[in-house]
Amino acid sequence: MKLSMKSLAALLMMLNGAVMASENVNTPENRQFL
Repeated sequence: MKLSMKSLAALLMMLNGAVMASENVNTPENRQFL
């Protein structure tokens, strides 16, 4: 299975978006616990 550069970039953007979203969700909760 060959992945084109465009599909690789799209996967990276999706991963980065998921990480940022999870961080944004976890940040207020962590502040409340602290």
